Amino acid sequence: IRRSGAKAGDDIWVSGTVGDARLTLAALRHESNLSAIELKEIEHRMHAPVPRIELGIKLRSIASAALDVSDGLLGDLKHILNQSQVGAEVFLDQLPKSEILQKQSGDVQNQFAACGGDDYEICFTAPNAHRGAIDRLSKTLKLPLTRVGKITPKKGADSKISITDASGNMLSDEEATSLQKSFDHFAP
Repeated sequence: IRRSGAKAGDDIWVSGTVGDARLTLAALRHESNLSAIELKEIEHRMHAPVPRIELGIKLRSIASAALDVSDGLLGDLKHILNQSQVGAEVFLDQLPKSEILQKQSGDVQNQFAACGGDDYEICFTAPNAHRGAIDRLSKTLKLPLTRVGKITPKKGADSKISITDASGNMLSDEEATSLQKSFDHFAP
Protein backbone atom coordinates (compact mmCIF):
# COMPACT_ATOMS: atom_id res chain seq x y z
CA ILE A 1 0.00 0.00 0.00
CA ARG A 2 1.53 3.28 -1.05
CA ARG A 3 1.27 6.68 0.57
CA SER A 4 0.11 8.24 -2.68
CA GLY A 5 -3.37 6.73 -3.06
CA ALA A 6 -5.52 8.88 -0.75
CA LYS A 7 -8.42 10.65 -2.45
CA ALA A 8 -10.68 13.48 -1.30
CA GLY A 9 -13.62 11.95 0.56
CA ASP A 10 -11.64 8.99 1.94
CA ASP A 11 -11.83 8.32 5.66
CA ILE A 12 -8.68 8.46 7.81
CA TRP A 13 -8.22 5.56 10.24
CA VAL A 14 -5.69 4.51 12.86
CA SER A 15 -5.22 1.16 14.55
CA GLY A 16 -4.97 0.58 18.30
CA THR A 17 -4.30 3.59 20.49
CA VAL A 18 -1.73 6.36 20.15
CA GLY A 19 0.30 8.30 22.71
CA ASP A 20 1.33 5.63 25.22
CA ALA A 21 4.94 5.37 24.02
CA ARG A 22 5.34 9.13 24.52
CA LEU A 23 3.63 8.93 27.91
CA THR A 24 6.08 6.18 28.90
CA LEU A 25 8.99 8.39 27.87
CA ALA A 26 7.55 11.26 29.90
CA ALA A 27 7.29 8.99 32.94
CA LEU A 28 10.86 7.76 32.53
CA ARG A 29 12.01 11.39 32.29
CA HIS A 30 10.03 12.18 35.47
CA GLU A 31 7.82 14.58 33.49
CA SER A 32 4.64 12.71 34.36
CA ASN A 33 2.84 11.62 37.50
CA LEU A 34 2.20 8.01 36.41
CA SER A 35 2.17 5.44 39.17
CA ALA A 36 4.55 2.49 38.95
CA ILE A 37 1.55 0.25 38.16
CA GLU A 38 0.39 2.50 35.32
CA LEU A 39 3.91 2.72 33.90
CA LYS A 40 4.25 -1.06 33.98
CA GLU A 41 0.94 -1.38 32.13
CA ILE A 42 2.00 0.83 29.17
CA GLU A 43 5.81 0.70 29.00
CA HIS A 44 5.71 -2.20 26.51
CA ARG A 45 4.25 0.29 24.02
CA MET A 46 7.64 2.02 23.94
CA HIS A 47 10.02 -0.87 24.57
CA ALA A 48 8.32 -3.67 22.60
CA PRO A 49 5.64 -2.37 20.22
CA VAL A 50 3.62 -4.97 18.34
CA PRO A 51 3.96 -4.57 14.56
CA ARG A 52 0.57 -4.63 12.82
CA ILE A 53 1.68 -7.01 10.06
CA GLU A 54 -1.57 -8.96 9.76
CA LEU A 55 -3.54 -5.73 9.59
CA GLY A 56 -1.26 -4.39 6.89
CA ILE A 57 -1.73 -7.50 4.79
CA LYS A 58 -5.52 -7.44 5.15
CA LEU A 59 -5.68 -3.72 4.29
CA ARG A 60 -4.24 -4.31 0.81
CA SER A 61 -7.71 -4.71 -0.70
CA ILE A 62 -9.31 -1.98 1.45
CA ALA A 63 -6.94 0.95 2.04
CA SER A 64 -6.14 3.61 -0.53
CA ALA A 65 -2.98 4.73 1.33
CA ALA A 66 -1.18 3.70 4.52
CA LEU A 67 1.94 4.02 6.67
CA ASP A 68 3.12 3.14 10.14
CA VAL A 69 2.96 5.75 12.88
CA SER A 70 6.53 6.13 14.08
CA ASP A 71 7.04 9.88 14.39
CA GLY A 72 3.58 10.89 15.56
CA LEU A 73 0.16 10.39 14.01
CA LEU A 74 -0.34 13.82 12.45
CA GLY A 75 3.27 14.25 11.39
CA ASP A 76 3.18 10.89 9.65
CA LEU A 77 -0.26 11.60 8.14
CA LYS A 78 1.35 14.60 6.41
CA HIS A 79 3.48 12.11 4.42
CA ILE A 80 0.30 10.59 2.99
CA LEU A 81 -1.13 14.04 2.27
CA ASN A 82 2.01 15.25 0.53
CA GLN A 83 2.38 12.08 -1.58
CA SER A 84 -1.34 12.05 -2.45
CA GLN A 85 -1.58 15.82 -3.04
CA VAL A 86 -4.58 16.20 -0.71
CA GLY A 87 -5.50 17.81 2.61
CA ALA A 88 -7.22 16.45 5.70
CA GLU A 89 -9.63 17.25 8.47
CA VAL A 90 -8.85 15.46 11.75
CA PHE A 91 -11.26 15.15 14.66
CA LEU A 92 -9.08 15.66 17.75
CA ASP A 93 -11.58 14.09 20.16
CA GLN A 94 -11.62 10.89 18.05
CA LEU A 95 -7.91 10.09 18.44
CA PRO A 96 -7.87 6.71 20.21
CA LYS A 97 -6.23 6.93 23.64
CA SER A 98 -5.64 4.32 26.33
CA GLU A 99 -7.39 4.62 29.69
CA ILE A 100 -4.08 5.61 31.25
CA LEU A 101 -3.47 8.43 28.78
CA GLN A 102 -7.06 9.61 29.31
CA LYS A 103 -6.20 10.24 32.99
CA GLN A 104 -3.73 12.96 31.94
CA SER A 105 -4.61 16.60 31.28
CA GLY A 106 -6.41 17.37 28.04
CA ASP A 107 -3.33 19.13 26.66
CA VAL A 108 -1.07 16.15 27.38
CA GLN A 109 -3.61 13.74 25.90
CA ASN A 110 -3.89 15.75 22.70
CA GLN A 111 -0.16 16.40 22.34
CA PHE A 112 0.93 12.81 22.98
CA ALA A 113 -1.83 11.23 20.85
CA ALA A 114 -1.37 13.65 17.93
CA CYS A 115 2.42 13.77 17.72
CA GLY A 116 3.95 11.55 20.40
CA GLY A 117 5.88 9.09 18.24
CA ASP A 118 6.94 5.44 18.47
CA ASP A 119 3.38 4.07 18.48
CA TYR A 120 3.92 1.82 15.43
CA GLU A 121 0.22 1.66 14.71
CA ILE A 122 -1.04 1.94 11.15
CA CYS A 123 -2.63 5.10 9.81
CA PHE A 124 -4.58 4.44 6.63
CA THR A 125 -7.14 5.98 4.34
CA ALA A 126 -10.03 4.20 2.68
CA PRO A 127 -13.16 5.12 0.74
CA ASN A 128 -16.13 5.49 3.08
CA ALA A 129 -17.82 2.60 1.21
CA HIS A 130 -15.32 0.33 3.03
CA ARG A 131 -16.47 1.24 6.56
CA GLY A 132 -18.34 -2.05 6.99
CA ALA A 133 -15.33 -4.07 5.83
CA ILE A 134 -13.09 -2.13 8.23
CA ASP A 135 -15.48 -2.75 11.14
CA ARG A 136 -15.50 -6.49 10.33
CA LEU A 137 -11.71 -6.50 10.07
CA SER A 138 -11.46 -4.81 13.46
CA LYS A 139 -13.63 -7.53 15.02
CA THR A 140 -11.76 -10.33 13.26
CA LEU A 141 -8.35 -9.06 14.41
CA LYS A 142 -9.67 -7.97 17.83
CA LEU A 143 -7.95 -4.67 17.16
CA PRO A 144 -9.64 -1.27 17.43
CA LEU A 145 -9.66 0.62 14.12
CA THR A 146 -10.80 4.20 14.70
CA ARG A 147 -11.96 6.69 12.09
CA VAL A 148 -10.21 9.95 13.02
CA GLY A 149 -10.86 12.21 10.04
CA LYS A 150 -11.37 12.58 6.34
CA ILE A 151 -9.31 13.46 3.31
CA THR A 152 -10.12 16.83 1.75
CA PRO A 153 -9.09 18.46 -1.52
CA LYS A 154 -5.76 20.23 -1.38
CA LYS A 155 -6.08 23.99 -0.86
CA GLY A 156 -3.16 26.06 -2.06
CA ALA A 157 0.41 24.86 -2.38
CA ASP A 158 0.62 22.88 0.89
CA SER A 159 -1.16 19.75 2.04
CA LYS A 160 -2.87 21.09 5.14
CA ILE A 161 -4.39 19.34 8.15
CA SER A 162 -7.36 21.15 9.67
CA ILE A 163 -8.08 20.00 13.22
CA THR A 164 -11.47 20.25 14.89
CA ASP A 165 -12.16 19.93 18.62
CA ALA A 166 -14.99 18.05 20.36
CA SER A 167 -17.34 20.99 19.78
CA GLY A 168 -16.66 20.97 16.05
CA ASN A 169 -14.62 24.18 16.22
CA MET A 170 -11.53 24.40 14.06
CA LEU A 171 -8.31 24.94 15.99
CA SER A 172 -6.29 28.05 15.18
CA ASP A 173 -3.31 27.61 12.85
CA GLU A 174 -0.97 27.99 15.84
CA GLU A 175 -2.77 25.30 17.87
CA ALA A 176 -2.96 22.97 14.88
CA THR A 177 0.72 23.44 14.04
CA SER A 178 1.77 22.53 17.59
CA LEU A 179 -0.06 19.19 17.22
CA GLN A 180 1.53 18.37 13.87
CA LYS A 181 5.17 18.42 14.87
CA SER A 182 6.73 15.01 14.45
CA PHE A 183 8.49 13.62 17.49
CA ASP A 184 12.20 14.50 17.49
CA HIS A 185 14.17 11.54 18.84
CA PHE A 186 17.32 13.66 19.16
CA ALA A 187 15.86 16.63 21.02
CA PRO A 188 17.10 17.05 24.60
